[in-house]
Amino acid sequence: MMKFVCALLFAFFVQTVFAVQVNHLYSTSVPVSSQSTAQRKRGLHQALAKVLIRASGDDAVVQRAPMKQALQQASQYVREYSYEKQQNDDGSQTLQMSVTFDAIAINQLLQQAKVPVWSSQRPLTLLWLVIKDSNGTHLINASSTHPIIQVLQKEMDARGIPMSMPLLDLSDLQQVSPDDVWYLNQTAISNASKRYRSNAVLIGRIDETDSSHLNSQWTLKMEDSEEQWSVPDSTEENIGSMSVKHLAQALLSRFMTPPNNTVDDITLSVTGLHNVTDYAQLTRYLENLSGVTHVSVLDISSNAVQFKLSINVSVDALKRNMELSPVLNGLSIDNTDPQNLVLNAVMKNQ
Repeated sequence: MMKFVCALLFAFFVQTVFAVQVNHLYSTSVPVSSQSTAQRKRGLHQALAKVLIRASGDDAVVQRAPMKQALQQASQYVREYSYEKQQNDDGSQTLQMSVTFDAIAINQLLQQAKVPVWSSQRPLTLLWLVIKDSNGTHLINASSTHPIIQVLQKEMDARGIPMSMPLLDLSDLQQVSPDDVWYLNQTAISNASKRYRSNAVLIGRIDETDSSHLNSQWTLKMEDSEEQWSVPDSTEENIGSMSVKHLAQALLSRFMTPPNNTVDDITLSVTGLHNVTDYAQLTRYLENLSGVTHVSVLDISSNAVQFKLSINVSVDALKRNMELSPVLNGLSIDNTDPQNLVLNAVMKNQ
């Protein structure tokens, strides 16, 4: 019996959208054989390629001409690097070079090449996996040693995509069974997923009846759109790579819009501030928000502030970015005056 792998990726959005802070986007490590100049140059080239992919979420970014040139001059973007020996399972040691790149320089490089920079606030993907074998169907979680999990984790980490897996505790298993996941009972899966407050849910079905042939079919649902694709007669590595590639493209399309050639202004009105700390946190967030090129204050009152934001993305795209905000909620657009659009928001209670 041919092994059939099928996964359904769909996103559901609730009133409170949740995102996570992805740290160390501009730091990575690569194996090197020595601390020689040649090995250091080779290692910096590999490390910069990894960081460019993670900062943009796009594995094709390194094929662009400006990136190829930058990769040949990787040392210009380095903030610091160091070496350490890593102990392997077999008792041997591998020399690792840890590199931290200048985030501002990397972002400028991407922006000059008209590549959108994906902010560190990124949507969270919840991964459900069910395995079917001669003993029946089984849900697996992050503690499993199944190789597909390691492949998916590696691919998501390469693109800086946060991933979580269900605990599969009593609360989960009272709401969803292995058969529910296998037969894509979307009601049961959605109910069980709500506690994890993710932006996207990735459901994978793996039939291990024939380990020599892995055929996969995928369906992507996000809001009102649906996409289907397949990865026939493939390996676990290819299945993991292709599934995460489609996931990344979907998340980038939903949460990040390429910059426009023009810069527009919009008013942002935020209520619910309690102190100077709130104001400082909000200002810092806006100054680092993807799509915002300049921030200035228009008015401040006891618990509210109005900003003028210069943006190089559409207002809708800006709103989508802010929906992942760790500090704002209740976002709405007031278009009463088309010449002076106002984006309203409320400061989250920290």
